[in-house]
Amino acid sequence: MPSAPRAKQIDDKKKQLQRDGEDASNDFQNEMQEMYQGLASKVYDVLSTYAQQHGYTLVLDVAQQQTPVLYAVDSTNITKPIIDAYNVKSGVPAPPQPAAGSAPPPTNVVPAAPKPAPKTPPTSH
Repeated sequence: MPSAPRAKQIDDKKKQLQRDGEDASNDFQNEMQEMYQGLASKVYDVLSTYAQQHGYTLVLDVAQQQTPVLYAVDSTNITKPIIDAYNVKSGVPAPPQPAAGSAPPPTNVVPAAPKPAPKTPPTSH
């Protein structure tokens, strides 16, 4: 059983570790919030410009799970044009897209063993 001074030292270290963990968590949350706000502001600028240029009077975020939008035709979805406009403005190239109608190559696929040639019945002449 540890002595009283040793137990106090262990307790003090546990408390310091807990405080350090909380400080690190708070710092992380603050940095994430700042980064999100900076990005959201830039995206809003692009969105606002796009909406004005295309005559939109309302833009809804239907990505939220509890959105009040029950139905919208695909032609009203401007997500891709906004992302493309943001990428152009930010100078960040968009990731390459697979060719239309083709799926991206699968990963970790083991090629199938070749099938044996079908046996042909002997022909009688």
